[in-house]
Amino acid sequence: MWKNRAVAFYPVAFVCMALQWWLMKCQLDIAYTNAVGTLIKAGGDMALILVPYWILGPRWRWTVLLPVWAYGAWCVCNLAYFRFWGDLIPPAAVTMGGNVDGNLMDYCLSLLRPSDLLYLLIPVCATAAFRLMRVSEARPLSRRLKAAATGLSLLAGLAGQFSYFHTSYQWSSAISRRTVGDGLRDHFLGGYTGQKRLLAYNGIAYYGVRCCVDMVDILTCSVEISAEQRREISDFLGLYGRECGAMPDSAAVDSINVVYIIVESLNAEMIGRDIGGLPVMPVLDSLASAPGTVFFDNVVSQIKASSSSDGHLLLMTGLLPPDKMAYSITYGSHNTFPSLADVLPRHHKYLLLADEGVCWNEGNTLRNFGLGDPIVVGDREGSYDVARLGRDGAMFRQAADMIKDARQPFFMTLMTISMHIPFVEEGWEMPTAISGAGGLTDMEKNYANVCHHTDHYISEFMRALPENTLVFIASDHSQGVASSDDSTPPAVFMAVNTSLAGTAPQTGRISRVVGQVNLFPAALDILGRSAGYGGIAPSAFNPSVVGTRDSYGNVYGKAPEEALDSLDTAFRISDIIIRGDYFSR
Repeated sequence: MWKNRAVAFYPVAFVCMALQWWLMKCQLDIAYTNAVGTLIKAGGDMALILVPYWILGPRWRWTVLLPVWAYGAWCVCNLAYFRFWGDLIPPAAVTMGGNVDGNLMDYCLSLLRPSDLLYLLIPVCATAAFRLMRVSEARPLSRRLKAAATGLSLLAGLAGQFSYFHTSYQWSSAISRRTVGDGLRDHFLGGYTGQKRLLAYNGIAYYGVRCCVDMVDILTCSVEISAEQRREISDFLGLYGRECGAMPDSAAVDSINVVYIIVESLNAEMIGRDIGGLPVMPVLDSLASAPGTVFFDNVVSQIKASSSSDGHLLLMTGLLPPDKMAYSITYGSHNTFPSLADVLPRHHKYLLLADEGVCWNEGNTLRNFGLGDPIVVGDREGSYDVARLGRDGAMFRQAADMIKDARQPFFMTLMTISMHIPFVEEGWEMPTAISGAGGLTDMEKNYANVCHHTDHYISEFMRALPENTLVFIASDHSQGVASSDDSTPPAVFMAVNTSLAGTAPQTGRISRVVGQVNLFPAALDILGRSAGYGGIAPSAFNPSVVGTRDSYGNVYGKAPEEALDSLDTAFRISDIIIRGDYFSR
């Protein structure tokens, strides 16, 4: 049998794809605990992908090279994307169109590594072997051999999927209450958030099928909300319209300025941290301990497919991100969203972005939140020289100048970007204390450096603010930085000068575990606003909030079962609200 060149080439193609699979698994740091199971997973995937090879005739055998080349190109593109966003390219990319900005492309190209050429060298070798072995000229395979090879491939594929399911069920049942039925639904129909996790749980063969199905779902994901669903949503939102701890409406807020700084990838551990005798973020250190400041230092990120945009959604509207799609691309321009801007109707709105405001439809989405027309820092020379000041520095300096002529009272929102992966700004020299610190990876040093510089420009901006200004500072999400640590660090929520509003239920440092979904109602508490819509979860000030669940199902803190059940309902309710544009009515 193996004298037939067509049969002899099959293991070449199989090994080439399996090698690409293995390299990608290692690059993404996907770990499977059982070596035998890992081999079954890889073998099952490759066997399924190469099934057509046994079915097609001699003249079409060259098509076996297509999945080898396509897989290599997919690996390279997704690795660049992963190093920028921390995840793989989502199905929502099918709707992105022109939403990819220059920052993304520049960073993706810069994040490619020489070792990534292996993913293209492998299909080159497979192509060379195909030609040298003259596979297309080999005699046709017998029907019996075709049937046997196809059957074995399908059985191997089923064994691989069973192995994937077994692994995913072990993981999911360890972090949450899952039955076998739940596990089967999760594996084949959904239930996972994040493309990397989806790949780890399903393997490349079924992952590809899932992505195609999800693309179709995303293009047709809008729903008509039924009368019964509207009643359920209304009843659920009514639970949090007037939260425990909320103060009477504050008239003082109508006369003070409000600033909301959303800091890219800010980890709570950077506040109060010292490296080589140098405080990394001395300004935020000082603000965190100032009289009248409330500082939540144990906030769990609950973002999903659209990462930072999901953070903006949580902080500005109190909604949780939808199950599958990047909401900002699909709905950001035209949905009706409740937001903090709605409870400050007398305030003049200003919105400044440190990036181009294009990626993930960011600018249009934030405008649709009622935050104002985006002002993008684009000055390449002069007062706001991005090359010299960095993007955050240029934005904060421009904002400080704008304040001189801003109409009061104002509500100004600022979105930073310099602290995004890969944590590099050309004009920001690294302090010796950080560059010479031992025990830190290059990524940790780069992250500390951008934190230090962004903190400096926040200081400049804060000095320019009028005295009657209430300031919120929050992470859009936290960011894993240490390569040896897979855990996700806490994010940050801080409100400075809360005494101006006279409504904060509590000040000082609060270390209870809370979720990002609890921060919107907390902001309403601080602003003294009892809006009809108060979010879809309790306020972070509510002492009963002592834990939460992230979008992956991981549980943090000591949340009771009823609180986790309510949060599960909140995820489902929020998904329907966004897909059905509930607030448009």
